[in-house]
Parts: sequence; C-alpha cells; structure tokens
Amino acid sequence: MRWRCSESLLFNGGLEINSHRFLLDVEGETIALRDYRVPLFIGLEYAVAARFALTLRLCYDVSRSITYDDEGDDELQFESDGVARLSGGFTWYF
Repeated sequence: MRWRCSESLLFNGGLEINSHRFLLDVEGETIALRDYRVPLFIGLEYAVAARFALTLRLCYDVSRSITYDDEGDDELQFESDGVARLSGGFTWYF
C-alpha cells in the first residue's frame, strides 16, 4: 500500500516475508541457521531533493522462527514473540 500525499512525502505499509540463511564454521563443524520472519510495517519516505530521500519505518514481527541445523545431526527450532522495531535510512537515486 502506498499513498503519496505530496510531491515529497510518501506513506507506505504492508506485510513482508523475510528469510535469511547463514552457514557458520564453528570449530570445524558447519552449522546452518535460518531466520524466518513476517513483519507488518508502516513507513514514511521524505524526498529531500530530486535524488535523495530519508526513510523511517516501524515494523512488528507477527511471526518469527530461527532454525539451527548442524549437518543433519541436530535440528532445533525456536519461535519468538512479536517484536517491534524502528529503523531509518536514506536512499540516493542515481
């Protein structure tokens, strides 16, 4: 969902699915970690100039799980309660 309320101000919101996989070498043993989350977010983008924008985003993870697997011997899954986070950034278009 996006709503441009002026030439320089844009509100957005939505639901995402994020999945990250990490392979770690711990003492000669390969460990795979998977971080899966579903954040619900609202955001704001302010265009400071034609090619530069500042962003602010508030997210709440409605679902999150972390899976640990050490080459198939052990597989553990941890589920997390919802967590809110605030992030900011900038975008430079070129």
